[in-house]
Amino acid sequence: IPMLQKADALSLFCFWAFGQPSIPITEDEDLVKMVEAECKGLPLALKVIASSLRGEPRPVWENAKKRLSRGQSISEYHRDELFHSLETSIDVLDEESKQCFLDLGAFPKGKKFSADALLDIWVYTRGMEWQDAFVVLLELASRSLLNLTS
Repeated sequence: IPMLQKADALSLFCFWAFGQPSIPITEDEDLVKMVEAECKGLPLALKVIASSLRGEPRPVWENAKKRLSRGQSISEYHRDELFHSLETSIDVLDEESKQCFLDLGAFPKGKKFSADALLDIWVYTRGMEWQDAFVVLLELASRSLLNLTS
C-alpha cells in the first residue's frame, strides 16, 4: 500500500512544522522540501520529524536533512516517538482488529496489494462479515497502520 503522494506529504509536513499547509515565505523552501522528501511519504515520520523541527533554526534543519539522507534517525527521540505512536495505535485496537493488523505481515514488504485481497483474507479465514472487515480496514488506516489509495 503506497505512501502519501508528494503534495499531500508536503502539506502534512508543513502542518506539523509550521502550523499551516504550505511553506511560509520566511523559510528556505528547498531545505524544507529536502527534509520532507527524506520522510519518504510516511505519515507518522512526517508528523514526528516535522514536529521536532518546529521553531528550530536553520542549522538544526540542515543537520536533520544530512542525517536523514544518510539513513540515520535525527535522534533516539524520534525512534522512540515513532515506536510509541505505533504502540499506542495498536494497543487501543480490540483483539480482532489486532489480529487483522498482524495479517498485514503476510504481504511482501514494500509491495502494493489490493484492499479486496486483505478483506477476502479476513472474511474467509477469520469468518468476519464483509462490512465488519471493511470497518477494521478503515480503523487501521485512520491510525496510520496502513495507507489506502485509490
